[in-house]
Amino acid sequence: MYRLIVETMMEAAFTLASDGSIRFANARFPEFVGRPMAQIVGRPLQEFITKESFAAVESLLIVSPKQPITRRLVFRAADGTTVPAHISANVIHRPDGVTICVVAST
Repeated sequence: MYRLIVETMMEAAFTLASDGSIRFANARFPEFVGRPMAQIVGRPLQEFITKESFAAVESLLIVSPKQPITRRLVFRAADGTTVPAHISANVIHRPDGVTICVVAST
């Protein structure tokens, strides 16, 4: 049921490993970045945002394991267009490590 909710929501949702690589993305995230899913999972989030958002992602990776956070990120689509978004991030502690869960909305 939870997977169905995440896959059908209007917002982009994705999870990050502690190194910033994308572990999972819902069907909406490829629309944000204009790329197929096969080019997203396993890649660093920095590949899908503007350079101006790099510091916000670094902050997200440091702060979110300690507390939920919100930030503004500007995603960059494959064709160069930008998608400003507000994100909320929360962490899940799992036996295999930390997973950062992110929801992005325009």
